[in-house]
Amino acid sequence: MNRIGPLIFNLMYMIADRVNRLRGTAEPVFMVVYLRVTAMHRRLNRLWEKWRNNALPKPRKPRPGRAYKPNPNRPKFPHRRAWLFERFGYEALVSGEAFSKLMTTDPDVIRFLAEVPQAGRILRPLCHMLGIDPPAAIKRDPPPRKPRPKKPKPAPPPPRPQLRYPLGEIPAHLRLHVPKLRRRRSAP
Repeated sequence: MNRIGPLIFNLMYMIADRVNRLRGTAEPVFMVVYLRVTAMHRRLNRLWEKWRNNALPKPRKPRPGRAYKPNPNRPKFPHRRAWLFERFGYEALVSGEAFSKLMTTDPDVIRFLAEVPQAGRILRPLCHMLGIDPPAAIKRDPPPRKPRPKKPKPAPPPPRPQLRYPLGEIPAHLRLHVPKLRRRRSAP
């Protein structure tokens, strides 16, 4: 039997319980999360059964990437790490800890994760939602960063214009005349 399935089922129960307790005031994202976690549960159970019966399909060659077009009607999921903990508190923390412990200690689950790379695609988002680090078998390396373009050096500032008259040597006809203003006399 799939050992990860009951933990995901408990998570589904926790979300459904919150939706039922809040009735009409529940955030719409809760129902969408419930449906997403349910789909994860189904897909993971199917993969586990195929793995147990040695009926996994052969891995296909990777396809070239497609252009991503955002759908404006698609529900917006929170993107922060451990956002389920922010919404559910202690219950999500307990689920996350049990989930993490199972994926790192159970030999069947470790073998399943190592032999079935498709499981990583299902479990990585769940680990992100719960705020736990995925095990090494399903962890993805970050994509390589493109080198930053070098910034061109700024051009040197233009030379300062030469003053026509050095300070202190302004001709008398250009000086500001203010009555009753005492000026220091320059030494002759």
